[in-house]
Amino acid sequence: MIRTVTALRRGPGRDYLVFGRMQRPAPIDGIETIRWEYDGKARAVPAVFQAAWQPPDSPAVGGAGSGGFGVVMANWTSDEQTVTITDPRLGAKATLHLAARTLESKAIDISDHGATVSLPPLSSALVAAEKPGSE
Repeated sequence: MIRTVTALRRGPGRDYLVFGRMQRPAPIDGIETIRWEYDGKARAVPAVFQAAWQPPDSPAVGGAGSGGFGVVMANWTSDEQTVTITDPRLGAKATLHLAARTLESKAIDISDHGATVSLPPLSSALVAAEKPGSE
């Protein structure tokens, strides 16, 4: 887990996670809650942690597809987790940077129903809005 988070933080997520500003959370569906008991107390933690970020070189995040917006997620469990992001700040196209055994990046389309992302066990990901004029 530390290796995947570090790869994302040093790589494509650097502008967001190191120099960026945290934004209001993105609406994400499908995050399972992991429950267990330890030492007589019940515990409950989301299987996927997430936060929204704005890199320093972008104007204030405004309308859909304004660029300069990203959602970072981390799956700390030993199971694959599939979530759907439905945030208009991502626009219609984004790039998915997935840090698992390797670091992979690919363009994704975002429909009216959002973007579905599968996170392998112990992985982290950045879904970054396409910047204007980068087509």
